[in-house]
Amino acid sequence: MVTTYSTMGMNQNVYFNPRKLKYLALCDEMPSLSCITDLMVEDLTNDGTPQIYALCGRSTRSSLRILKPGLTVTEMACSSLPGKPLAIWTLKGDIIDTYDKYVIVSFQNATLVLSIEEKVREVHTTGFDLKKPSLHVNILADNTFIQVLPNGIIHIKADKKRAFYQTSSKIFAVTSNHRQIATALQDKEIIYFELQGDKLEQIEKKVLDSEITSLDIGPIPEGRNKSKFLAVGCSDNSIRILSLEIDQCLSKISIQMLPAPPESLLMIEMGGLSTSNNSSENINLFLFVGLNNGVLMKTSVDPITGSLSDTRTKYLGTRTVSLFKTSVQGKSAVIASSSKPWLCYNFMGKYYCTNLNTEPVDYASNFCSEQCLEGMVAISENSLRIFSVERYGEIFNQTVIPLRYTPRKMVIHPDTNNIIIIESDQNVYSKREKDNIKLEIAEKSNDEEYIKLKEDQVGVPYAGEGRWASCIRMLDPYENKILDLIEFEDNEAALSAYVMSFSTTPGEMFLIVGTAKDMKLHPRSFSQASIIVFAFKEQGKKVEFMHRVLYYIKIF
Repeated sequence: MVTTYSTMGMNQNVYFNPRKLKYLALCDEMPSLSCITDLMVEDLTNDGTPQIYALCGRSTRSSLRILKPGLTVTEMACSSLPGKPLAIWTLKGDIIDTYDKYVIVSFQNATLVLSIEEKVREVHTTGFDLKKPSLHVNILADNTFIQVLPNGIIHIKADKKRAFYQTSSKIFAVTSNHRQIATALQDKEIIYFELQGDKLEQIEKKVLDSEITSLDIGPIPEGRNKSKFLAVGCSDNSIRILSLEIDQCLSKISIQMLPAPPESLLMIEMGGLSTSNNSSENINLFLFVGLNNGVLMKTSVDPITGSLSDTRTKYLGTRTVSLFKTSVQGKSAVIASSSKPWLCYNFMGKYYCTNLNTEPVDYASNFCSEQCLEGMVAISENSLRIFSVERYGEIFNQTVIPLRYTPRKMVIHPDTNNIIIIESDQNVYSKREKDNIKLEIAEKSNDEEYIKLKEDQVGVPYAGEGRWASCIRMLDPYENKILDLIEFEDNEAALSAYVMSFSTTPGEMFLIVGTAKDMKLHPRSFSQASIIVFAFKEQGKKVEFMHRVLYYIKIF
């Protein structure tokens, strides 16, 4: 029981100025869709993957939630490049550095070197050959750089002196870690180099019986000075694991046949497959294979014998799958790019392969700077983009569009895919009346900032039982912007909606809305019910009142 000694009347208004919290601070929040008043699953944006459209919440905290499969991407920067780039890499100035120092962009006939400082700027004194395209760049264990050209390898020393290793034919593919380099030539030959002292030494070469489509060298395991395996993809729809041990260098260890040619390979160390949330995970060696039919394969590699087992497949899209190495929370991860980009990573002891909600990427690399600790730099058509992923482990990302009143019904225009939502609330003033009350409160409390306060935080004035506010809202699903909004007046509430055509006007669509006036919920009563017909105008972007059918009910 609550008692008070106040002498104020029940209908007397009290004015006060809301303030921010002083002793509480938001630490984290878990988004919820409750309560859902309407829901549909449709591909309104023609992405090829359906989206979930849900009307959620009540009153001033109601919203339209658009849920798309994939991770939310935050774009940090985007800039156009002079021409269409072929590839992009990031390099550290020192192998133990935390942040990247250079961004290397390769074009058809040139190489661009950008220095990452307070402002990204082009540099010409790094020792890279800027007049030829680069197939691959990397930093070695002695803090020297390699630049692989179509006809050889440039080893750039710390004093900017260069050593050139020319090949007998054109280099088709190349891979490296911090101590080992392997190149594939067009004449089916593999040449393997190792960093010995301050020089690159050619260790072995071998000619295969099939054309080489891709190759990748394994990471250097902890406690060792080089990797044991080289993965090679061949045009005969096979992948082969070759040994890099001195006594059997480039000899075949294992082979696996594939349903399509392997266009991209990536051998990395990741946590094992798990469905639990146990954060303690065993680090295993995996080979990711991107096929030209849009399928991604993940195969376990035995770290001792090099045998292949436990192959998992996933269809990613209609384009060839290209693989690029990145990192997630300091652990190795894979960007798999097909008709859309995907991120393969381990989070909280569980393996995820989730698409990124961003534009298709042609080439990508890991990116780390003071402004972006864990990001990715990518090429999309003629632009260079830097983006990051913030909420790992999520399967869906959501777009929240706030609504004015409690949403009751959602319908879709079949030709434009525009979304029409009807909203209505009891015990609420209409928008015009509410704005007048806010203005009065701001004047009496001598606080003009009151008008700018968010209604979902401070609420709205109550109007009493039998008072309703309602509106019709039309949204564009592509840009999520409001196309039209019609507010009902005179205590009328919209309760139902439908899009249809009449036999007398075939091919022309109309919006039918059912409303009630002066409605009370208990006992259920109203003074007037209507069926209102709205016509679509401006190519379905606006609605216009056309006709009303009235039904009068006597209130007892």
